[in-house]
Amino acid sequence: MDSMFVEITAKIKFALSEKELYAIKKRIEDIDFFSYPVHFKTKPSTENMTSGVRYYYKITYCGRVKELDWESSVINRGDIKSENLRSLHKLIADILWLRPEIQELMRKYIWDREPRDSSGVIPD
Repeated sequence: MDSMFVEITAKIKFALSEKELYAIKKRIEDIDFFSYPVHFKTKPSTENMTSGVRYYYKITYCGRVKELDWESSVINRGDIKSENLRSLHKLIADILWLRPEIQELMRKYIWDREPRDSSGVIPD
């Protein structure tokens, strides 16, 4: 095997609440998400280099579709456009993390344990 990681693809259906959708919509507007280039890369850091993370977003909003491929440097802080994308990513991840459907996938493929409770703690 060439990699330590195994790619897992899973599809689930769920609906976000109006409050959740509004929070994501507001963040998209606040960071001017639709102004980002299709390929966005965090500016290199002058600190010790660490491997980054790659994200892909496809957002449909008011009839507009925006795809964004983002390479994020884990260390580099202070780049406002990257920080804005991190804030959007964190908001979406926080919303999804508490979904029972997501917890079930994590338990099935990652934890092999019980899902986390609403505080994010894995039960013993």
